[in-house]
Amino acid sequence: DGSRGAGLGLAIAYELAERMSGRLTAQSRPGSTTFTLVLPA
Repeated sequence: DGSRGAGLGLAIAYELAERMSGRLTAQSRPGSTTFTLVLPA
């Protein structure tokens, strides 16, 4: 759609993972990257 973000999403997700003892992973493939944020219950 051509829209651009401020680039804060990953920084916020990383900070959440750090503070809540979770983890942030990335899986990259040609043409796409998937980020997964896992937090404890």
